[in-house]
Amino acid sequence: FTVFRPSTGVWYIYNSSTGSSTIFPFGLGGDKPVAADYDGDGRFDVSVYRPSDGIWYLLRSTSGFGGVRWGISTDIPTPNAFVP
Repeated sequence: FTVFRPSTGVWYIYNSSTGSSTIFPFGLGGDKPVAADYDGDGRFDVSVYRPSDGIWYLLRSTSGFGGVRWGISTDIPTPNAFVP
């Protein structure tokens, strides 16, 4: 299970295999969660869309942090599996 708290930009991630949980700050207040598998490895990648600047901020499990400007502030982000 995963919860994103938009007021603080903090992710709460529960690992069902181990029973452990992780508290992970990634994002700012007002960001929109758009988690998906962005690098094609079959694993969840933490990511947010920031309407204020139109940038998708991604933390890919294989290639690390990146940002992509795509969209405008009034767009509604829709996560998908974008495999390079």
